[in-house]
Amino acid sequence: NDTLKVMAYNVLNYGDLCQGNTSALDSYFKTIINYTRPDLMSCEKMTAFPFSPDAPGNLADEILGNVLNAVSPGEYNYATPTNASGSGTLSVLFYNKEKLTYVSTTDLLSVVTDFDLYKFYYNDINLSITKDTTFLYAVVCHTKSGSASLERDFQDSVVMSSLKANFHVFPNLIIMGDFNTRGSFE
Repeated sequence: NDTLKVMAYNVLNYGDLCQGNTSALDSYFKTIINYTRPDLMSCEKMTAFPFSPDAPGNLADEILGNVLNAVSPGEYNYATPTNASGSGTLSVLFYNKEKLTYVSTTDLLSVVTDFDLYKFYYNDINLSITKDTTFLYAVVCHTKSGSASLERDFQDSVVMSSLKANFHVFPNLIIMGDFNTRGSFE
């Protein structure tokens, strides 16, 4: 039996110096990762950056190299993010590549920020023999904050409609992120 530890973390403009310089943030983040050791981790509200690997300013590479793989060398990678909405912030999904293999990213909604569906398969130790595995899907989202409950309702409704259109029966699915609910009534 195996388990996957899942974590969602709003990093609030990570990379724009609002919270501090990235090397200081990396140090704090390493402490959190060393304690939590997530297998799947979404980071919401990262400052938008160029997606090209090794491009200057690629904050996913920053977190990958200076935080995740600094704690557990060679263990992590990240799924391809999107920013079709052109937002100043975006979400990135990091994963333990020893346990999961990334397959694809599908943009479900591009209003305010992107809501993405990620597909992975589990790296079962018998995969080479059985040719069978478990697929896992993760939706990463950051809903509109503040008193905009109608906008959050719209975002959630579009995501659910997209999921129902893509799947006859819901698969192994995690919906994670920062939901910004203001109360149990939402």
